[in-house]
Amino acid sequence: MDPLRRRLLMLPAAAAAAPLLGGCGADEPEPSIDDRLPVGPFGADATAEQVTAGLDLSGQTALVTGCNSGLGFETMRVLALRGAHVIGTGRTLEKAELACASVDGRTTPLALELSDFQSAVDCASAVRESAADLDMLICNAGINTFGELELVDGIEKMFVVNYLGHFVLVNRLLPMMLARGAGRVVHVGSRSGYRQAPP
Repeated sequence: MDPLRRRLLMLPAAAAAAPLLGGCGADEPEPSIDDRLPVGPFGADATAEQVTAGLDLSGQTALVTGCNSGLGFETMRVLALRGAHVIGTGRTLEKAELACASVDGRTTPLALELSDFQSAVDCASAVRESAADLDMLICNAGINTFGELELVDGIEKMFVVNYLGHFVLVNRLLPMMLARGAGRVVHVGSRSGYRQAPP
């Protein structure tokens, strides 16, 4: 693509993103609270167990991508602790099985390699075939491996894994959730993509 055309096409996106990226240029981002939204009593030091204390999720089912480490593991652990049946996905079935076996509560492991769209289709099919009534779909898995440009079917790998793979999964499961008239989809993101992206 012509460099001038690329810059012109990027101007509207940059203008729209500017208010969101205000704190991203500094060493430490400055958190800001959008006071147009309800604000709860919990601060940055609150734990998932504190936030969910007294919550009974019995009878609900959640799917958490990237359940084998980090936020995904903690999300699965606390949702299962509060009574939800958690379908935990990992890049391999073995990783998902190990993670699911290490938490208390009801969990079901599934393989989901987000860089492979067919894997997302297969994962969604497995969820539908299990007849689970999905109440929560938490798209947490992601990669942050800046370095050499790596492509998946001609598309930059981080974009495929962090967004497009989840897009395929969500769109395969959304009709099932809409048919029930209930459910919530959460897509976890990170500022690191803005702070660590190469020039």
